[in-house]
Formats: sequence, C-alpha cells, structure tokens
Amino acid sequence: MKCLVIHGSPRRGNTWDVLKLTEEEMNKNGEFEFEEIELDKENIPTCLRCFNCIIKGESLCSHKNTIQRIVSKIEEADAIIITSPVYSMQITGVLKNFIDHMSYNFHRARFFIKSINYNNYCRSWT
Repeated sequence: MKCLVIHGSPRRGNTWDVLKLTEEEMNKNGEFEFEEIELDKENIPTCLRCFNCIIKGESLCSHKNTIQRIVSKIEEADAIIITSPVYSMQITGVLKNFIDHMSYNFHRARFFIKSINYNNYCRSWT
C-alpha cells in the first residue's frame, strides 16, 4: 500500500519523531511503502486566493506547475498522512499555504475515497 506523508514542519523535531513511530506501527499491521514530502523544501509560492482553480479549473492556477507534482503523488497514493507541529495554536504557515493551494480538490470527487490521517503534535510547556 502506497502511503504519502506530507510533512508540514520546517524541521525534524517532535512531530517527525511521532511520524516515525506511526510508520513503525503501521508496518506492524501491513506492508506500507512510505513516500515523504517536506513542504518547506518544495518552495511553494503563496496562494493568491484568486479562486481561478475552483471557478475556472485548476489548469488556470498561476502556480499549477509548482503544485502539480504533489497533486500527482496524492492521486497515486492509497493513504495520506499530513503532519504539523502546533505554532501559535495553528498548523504551520507552510502547511496552511499548501492546503490553500489544494482547496479546489475539496470540490472534486476524485479525493473523496482517500484515507487521510492528520497528525498534529503539541507539547505543553509547564
């Protein structure tokens, strides 16, 4: 089973450690092939929120060439894991930007059958 990991952290810290534990546990219950994308290394430009992708079609997105490689990997995957630490009570900016770019897919039926696991790690400082 192909599992795509979309890592929304700019570093390999606690969230990365939790991800590795998750991968180990998943492999105990089946054979998984993991492919990882670290969003901070993808240089995805800021989404302009022009809504061309939703209204006129994703082929008119001004950043389609940057994002299409990741979209293709999502389409090929059987399962998706999205990870992010908590920064200021939110997901990271790089993950938010990616989700903004992908929002047109929430209006397309082709992803309705995907299995998605969202892993958000928060450490309490006391």
